[in-house]
Amino acid sequence: MLARPLDQDRLKTELLGHVFDDTAASYKFFWFLAILDLLPNADGSMLRFDELFVEMAALAWTPVVRFRLSFGLHDKLQDAIAKVQQAHPKLDAGAPPGEIRKVMALHARDFAFLREMVPTRFLSPFLWKPKGLRTSALTRFIVDAARDSQNEVQRTPYSFDAAGDRIVFGADWRSFLYHNRLALRDFAERNLIRFLESRNPSAPSISQKLRLPTERDLARAKAFWTMADARAREVHRPLRNIYTADRLPDSFAIDHFIPWSFVVHDQLWNLVPTDRSSNSAKSDRLPRVEALLPEFAALHHFGIHAAGAKPQLLEDYLLCFRVQLPELLAMPEEALTMRLHDALQPLATQARNQGFRDWLQVP
Repeated sequence: MLARPLDQDRLKTELLGHVFDDTAASYKFFWFLAILDLLPNADGSMLRFDELFVEMAALAWTPVVRFRLSFGLHDKLQDAIAKVQQAHPKLDAGAPPGEIRKVMALHARDFAFLREMVPTRFLSPFLWKPKGLRTSALTRFIVDAARDSQNEVQRTPYSFDAAGDRIVFGADWRSFLYHNRLALRDFAERNLIRFLESRNPSAPSISQKLRLPTERDLARAKAFWTMADARAREVHRPLRNIYTADRLPDSFAIDHFIPWSFVVHDQLWNLVPTDRSSNSAKSDRLPRVEALLPEFAALHHFGIHAAGAKPQLLEDYLLCFRVQLPELLAMPEEALTMRLHDALQPLATQARNQGFRDWLQVP
């Protein structure tokens, strides 16, 4: 007797729950995410290998290039993306996804290695496989078994066309993946985050580094430093750019002292006002923490007291230093310097270990 649809959906869910059980590289994660992304616009019930591989590379671009995450020593996908980046040095790390896909499509051959195992090995949880088969023999077995399963109640999510360059969905699986794609994407990303955490143990905010944020809000930081700047002018102690020692311009920029692309947050204790030229020149490079810390801490000490009338602006400091407002406002500059050093120096060391470069020259 055929299983009821509800039972079939439950079985699909259970089997999909095991697709990431054995993941020594990033391929399965990005393969499944690429399927979910391309499925709504698929040509009928088929997706081409080459377009899936390009989508995988486009999805992996942000964590590899923008946020410098590692996929492991033997992951060829990150190596292929690095090769593309070298070939296009002017391609911005934060370029729009559409632009990245166009560039990746120009280098489709660099991702052909994915064809060898990724499309077939993803189906492993859905098939019984004889032991002892070598790589090529196992690939042929999975291709044949996936084809034969389409005539059975328990089918693999897809099989392969005769030319061996497309995956073909059965109607039931295509419908299941399409209607559940948001939940399945969340499932895949949660597993990808665990995978990345194990290979980047010192990197913060990995869950925020799978894709570029759609927006960032520095309005609170701007209000904080505008208040500090106004108070400094009142007492005839104009704020100065810590990178150049010049007086802060009227229209100043907000810089992430430890680069945003590493910390991925806008906490006030890591932000400093600067001129737009310094902000652009520093980019996502690491400052000389030890050399700049005295000026950095003095600036923050002044800003904290200037904002004391609006304590809601000081929450970031309270949470970072784990103190109450009276303790923060009474903190001597030397103590604040030590607190900031303890927060910033480990981040700079971790970022340097992850491949962020030092900013050796100031404007």
